[in-house]
Amino acid sequence: MKYILYRKNISLKSGTGQLIKMQSDYLRRKKISFSIMCKTGFFTTLLKLKTIPRKPLMNDNNEIKNKKNGDYIIDHSFSIKNSDITFIHNIPNKETKDDYIKWLKESNCHIISNSQFTKSKLIDYGFKEKLISVCYPGFNEKNFNVELSKKSKESARIKLGIPYKNKTIGFITSGDFEKRGLKRFLDICEELSKERNDLSFFIMGAKQLPQEYNNHPIVTSGKLIYKPKNTTPGYWLSAIDIFVYPALFEEFGMVIPEALAMHIPVLTTRDVGASEILPEKYQEWLLDEYNLSGFCYNIHKLLDDPESYKLLVDLSEDALLYNKENYSKRTIDLITEIITKGKE
Repeated sequence: MKYILYRKNISLKSGTGQLIKMQSDYLRRKKISFSIMCKTGFFTTLLKLKTIPRKPLMNDNNEIKNKKNGDYIIDHSFSIKNSDITFIHNIPNKETKDDYIKWLKESNCHIISNSQFTKSKLIDYGFKEKLISVCYPGFNEKNFNVELSKKSKESARIKLGIPYKNKTIGFITSGDFEKRGLKRFLDICEELSKERNDLSFFIMGAKQLPQEYNNHPIVTSGKLIYKPKNTTPGYWLSAIDIFVYPALFEEFGMVIPEALAMHIPVLTTRDVGASEILPEKYQEWLLDEYNLSGFCYNIHKLLDDPESYKLLVDLSEDALLYNKENYSKRTIDLITEIITKGKE
């Protein structure tokens, strides 16, 4: 038995690339037979993943022809029609008329989704429930932890120009600003700024703020601090006192466990998959869906009630218990279980 990890382009700048690296590192440590296939990213695979990559030979039906007996294709590109398991990191459009999606719905290929939220959407879209498993993504504990937060908080705030006495409401994403709710976050900040003068607002992501928001009142007020996406998100995350994530929807949302790992309270909605990892007492702080006044109310309460703030900080550890077992081990164990059952 041999696992074939496939991704069209291997890049460690993407979350999926990081996932493949974790999986390949674990397979190598456990001396489980595997190889990596890709069309581009050979140098990254060789240098960073310490594996000689193989190039897939594709037929006209988008199947990998050089799949041998005993090979199990683990598809991270949501595209290979003879894969055995596919990871779905992003929910496909319900109206998409795509040959691959049609094949996937009709096939026995097993899907691994990143949250129950994603799974429920896939079922609504016609995918087979019995062929969908859930595995929550892990986060890099070396880059996001309480020690880093304590060490970096003061210097990060100074570099950002945050007044000493101000509390900071923050929003960070490595992905699509629109999908993650940038407009909603700006509206929340504007509303809060009308009521109090002890707050700073911080956004990090993309290369620049979309031009369409240049005239938003909170942007023109000068109260908003913006920083482009960079290679040290944990350092800048440490400057935040409350993390606000009003996404339109999010399959998981890695930034949520990252913020929790730094003991930063998170406010979000049940339209975000990562909300599922929050313990029962934390669930009381979740909104069923986006509501401007609801977000503002919860932020005010955390700012004005130290006991509530401390409660959410303390609950952060419980929220991260899902990741107590290494993510790579969880995914490979799940893959092995799926394949073993498929043989029965």
